[in-house]
Amino acid sequence: MKDMIERALSTRDKDENIMGMVTFPCNEEEVLQRFQVDDLKELYFVDRPDSRMSVARFNHIIREADARAEKIKA
Repeated sequence: MKDMIERALSTRDKDENIMGMVTFPCNEEEVLQRFQVDDLKELYFVDRPDSRMSVARFNHIIREADARAEKIKA
């Protein structure tokens, strides 16, 4: 993707929550390790804590953005 998007993610309901910036599109396995979680569903966007958009879905949309833009141009 030409433009990278950076958003803050955080864990929830842990003794010590982990928060950090992630650049999308991201490697999901690296994010799981970095935040010490087993599933991306355990993470949320800090700027929109009540959002229904999952981290995995957002990552997928960003990965597909260039292909969709080219399709629209065509």
